[in-house]
Amino acid sequence: MTQTSADDWLDAGLVLLRDRGHDALTIDALCRALGRTKGSFYHHFPDVSVFHDALLRHWEKRSTADLIALADDDAGGDARPSPAERRARLHALVRSHASGVERAVQAWALRAPVAKRVRARVDARRIAYLADLRRSAGVAPAAAERLAQIEYAAFLGGMLVFDLPSADGWKAFEKANALLLRALEAVERAR
Repeated sequence: MTQTSADDWLDAGLVLLRDRGHDALTIDALCRALGRTKGSFYHHFPDVSVFHDALLRHWEKRSTADLIALADDDAGGDARPSPAERRARLHALVRSHASGVERAVQAWALRAPVAKRVRARVDARRIAYLADLRRSAGVAPAAAERLAQIEYAAFLGGMLVFDLPSADGWKAFEKANALLLRALEAVERAR
């Protein structure tokens, strides 16, 4: 039998979180999901609260840091991709990423301070990245920040309210959102 790594536990935790919500993140449920003993769990995590912290950091890395790094990747070239290329890459990555986990973390953050803190950090990082894309494209800093906040709020709203599971659904939503944001950006530039 192969040894179960901490990442195996965290990946199983994300699946449980997505499928059954944060209340299902118990040691017993995790052990059942992986077919492992509590001793195996305790080998990696001293208690469930430490696991929850690690799970939220794991989600943060996979859903934010990793996606930003991939959007920024120059694929071995000499020049950093343009803001438009980075935005297009980010949108494609977000479409392929599991929105069920995102919804579950958002729900968890409404009830638990630890999840709320991580979600706030993730929200701030994502908004800062979107604002950077706009500033890199020549939008004034204050306007870039406002537009990034609106873009991010629309992303979360679309994901939470409309549950856009298909790539086509996301593309249609993104197209409508892009039209709105271009109009707002034009207003900001005219100020």
